[in-house]
Amino acid sequence: MDTGSTPVSSTNNFVFQGITKSVHGFVHEKAEMIQFSIYLKIVLIVFFALEMQVNKDVIKELRAWARDNLLDKVVYHSEFEEGIRFTSTGIKEFLNQPHEHFNAKNEFLTKIDVAIPMSPVVYDAPDKNGNLNNHYYYLETKIDERPSYIVIRLTRHNNQYSLYSIVDRIKKR
Repeated sequence: MDTGSTPVSSTNNFVFQGITKSVHGFVHEKAEMIQFSIYLKIVLIVFFALEMQVNKDVIKELRAWARDNLLDKVVYHSEFEEGIRFTSTGIKEFLNQPHEHFNAKNEFLTKIDVAIPMSPVVYDAPDKNGNLNNHYYYLETKIDERPSYIVIRLTRHNNQYSLYSIVDRIKKR
């Protein structure tokens, strides 16, 4: 007896076609999103690679500038008995040190000889590995209006102070 309804096989076919269209649309949409995601990742990788190359070039320029203008220079600070020296190791460490404002920190190197005498010592600490020969002093300064700390190392066996690094926060021990 015909009740005017669609036969089961016809209904299943209609539902199947609807599901197929939905799945096809969903898969197509996801494929576009995945392609866009891959494209975006590639763009970001290229961008960061270019940025890293620019940073490397700037660091090379600053290292060359420091070699000509800071290396073996001595600045004085009222808290220290001896002058503070700039060494190639300290300059390299300074430029490679991670920092919240990495580029501004690196540019700060060009003003470090003026900043050191004006920066107060806010913390000092022994070597974290127990090396009694080294002691560290943290001088507070500002980079991009945020506190940063110039790290000066005292090497006790020759009573020599030198630029060691710069950090954006002090890890108290």
